[in-house]
Amino acid sequence: MAVIFPVLTGIGATDVSYRIDAAGNENASGPPGEAFLEAFGSTGGSLGVRAVSGTGTNDVSALFAGAPIGFLLLTAAGDSQRIGQIAFTPAAASGTILVLDGFGFVITSSFEICDAAITGSADVVLTAAGLRIAGGNSPSLLEGSEWVRFDFEQPQTVVSYRNTAASDGNGNGTVADAFVEGYGAGGVSLGLVSVHGEGLKDVTALFGGAPLTGFRVVANVDAQRLSSVFYAPEAGVAETGTAALAALVLEGRRARSRHRLDTRARSA
Repeated sequence: MAVIFPVLTGIGATDVSYRIDAAGNENASGPPGEAFLEAFGSTGGSLGVRAVSGTGTNDVSALFAGAPIGFLLLTAAGDSQRIGQIAFTPAAASGTILVLDGFGFVITSSFEICDAAITGSADVVLTAAGLRIAGGNSPSLLEGSEWVRFDFEQPQTVVSYRNTAASDGNGNGTVADAFVEGYGAGGVSLGLVSVHGEGLKDVTALFGGAPLTGFRVVANVDAQRLSSVFYAPEAGVAETGTAALAALVLEGRRARSRHRLDTRARSA
């Protein structure tokens, strides 16, 4: 399993920890859940490798003497384990990009990562190709009247998403026809806006620059697949280009991707 944190150039995440909810002892040698944890600094250099095991919370920052962390690599050492939560404090003023492709296979009724909750009209499915909703005519796309919703723990003033694999299912000459619903303070709906086309969608602009506590994408017959979502609490983050990658990448080792993930970022 690999985890990339949101960082600025030369500035990594702090207060990094993760929680092991269950661990096996398949190698029948030593404690359960044996693994090797390698951390990388914000400039990409390795901070070393630590042997870890057991269940409960592992304080990654303490293992690496409080150094800012940009990337983690956890490799099983014969035993299995299930990670229930990853927590960290991101670099100040950084935005977040949720990269929704690159997953082995995750299907769940709700998915929490980096202060955002993802739900849908049916189970949310994350695959190597991107996000989709279970069921429908095509098992790999958001289509028909299916919807996916993103809710943030705090209002965001810069919000966008990117879609791919768009089609013209209703035959009107445009692809990826959909409606976007924005939510303001207290989760109050700001209305539905019609969108179409493949690529980047500026959700903030659709709702006149109002701070958003969430948004929902509703398919309008046409199919599409969501590949990423960007959000930041301050407009200057996107304008100065300081936002960096925040991605949870599951490599599908030992079928760990079958388990529900509950990953949360603590705000600085």
